[in-house]
Amino acid sequence: MEGISATLLSLCLAVNVSCNNIEVSFDDLERNVESEIILYNSGRIAIFVDDDIRLESSRVKEVLVYELTRVDMHRNSENIKGSRFKSRCMKLAKKADIGLLSSYDLCSS
Repeated sequence: MEGISATLLSLCLAVNVSCNNIEVSFDDLERNVESEIILYNSGRIAIFVDDDIRLESSRVKEVLVYELTRVDMHRNSENIKGSRFKSRCMKLAKKADIGLLSSYDLCSS
């Protein structure tokens, strides 16, 4: 969890979101679902990552990039899909040192 905390902190700083309000946990999610997010009215954010990828630190990092891009766009009342999402996700992926091919796949889904 220590590596995830460092990754989460750097991503929070990149999108200007307080990490104090974000909780990341691992759970057995539905088939073909790698992550889920809950945005509470209080400002708290819960990100659930599927147990199946728990040991794949690069995949967990990709999931956090994707979900924090969603958080950032939702916070700014922007459409969470489309070209603006892809552009913002790609920028955050670059800051997280995710390769171009992986980030393209990640941000296009």
